[in-house]
Amino acid sequence: MGQNKIKIIGLTGGIATGKTTVKNILIKYGYKVIDADEISREIVKKDKPAYKDIVAFFGINVLNSNDEINREKLGGIIFNKKDLRNKLNEIVHPRVYEAIRKNIYKYIKENEKVIFIDIPLLIEVRKRLEKENIIFDEIWLIYLNKDEQIKRLMNRDGYTFKEAMSRINSQIDIDEKIKYCDIVIDNSRDIEHTKKQLKVALNKNDFM
Repeated sequence: MGQNKIKIIGLTGGIATGKTTVKNILIKYGYKVIDADEISREIVKKDKPAYKDIVAFFGINVLNSNDEINREKLGGIIFNKKDLRNKLNEIVHPRVYEAIRKNIYKYIKENEKVIFIDIPLLIEVRKRLEKENIIFDEIWLIYLNKDEQIKRLMNRDGYTFKEAMSRINSQIDIDEKIKYCDIVIDNSRDIEHTKKQLKVALNKNDFM
């Protein structure tokens, strides 16, 4: 993929750890960020191939009043059903990976020196990413301890404690993810503390 011409950094974390905050800071600093979640929302829009495949398999009951896919409803359907979750992943993931590769090629042509790829479940799917020729020079983890994750999920999404724990436990434990990552950004304090750590990490790589 010509990645010797560009440094690719994976940005990941756990649910409610604040990846969006960090992503927005990086964009404000002028860095290019490929957002896998944004891509996955784009490819399931009405009349896109993934949209048609999802409706064909899951039925029209996953649509909202505008005939767009209701992501929350679809997520509820697959959450505790591995076979259905795997089927959705078979539909969505190849198209997400293809879009990520296209964006990488684009930034290589534009002579960018570094790009970030924001993938929430990067650690969980890292082996598949490698097979898709999406290779990271570094992985940065946005960290928040589990107690704070629970509080933020309950406050942000209105989950009960049990619901919040269920969603957190569906991912690899945040403390387990640390061993796969090169940089850990502690996002448990205020935004200035987060920015300070980001600047240290960026300076370490001569990106600032």
